[in-house]
Amino acid sequence: MSGSHIHISISDENGATIGGHLVSGCRIYTTAEIVLAVFEDIIYKRELLENDSGCEELAAYPK
Repeated sequence: MSGSHIHISISDENGATIGGHLVSGCRIYTTAEIVLAVFEDIIYKRELLENDSGCEELAAYPK
């Protein structure tokens, strides 16, 4: 199987978020977390979160 399957979440300035499939009909085999902007007052870390995924995920904290 080739091609892309992309999920997207977008938030506005108030934190309201909408998300879903950017392309439908594919299965998820890999997750990518991409930061498109750098915020000097944020620290990005990978850690096990309390969502039972079993994977280290991207977490963001204020400096």
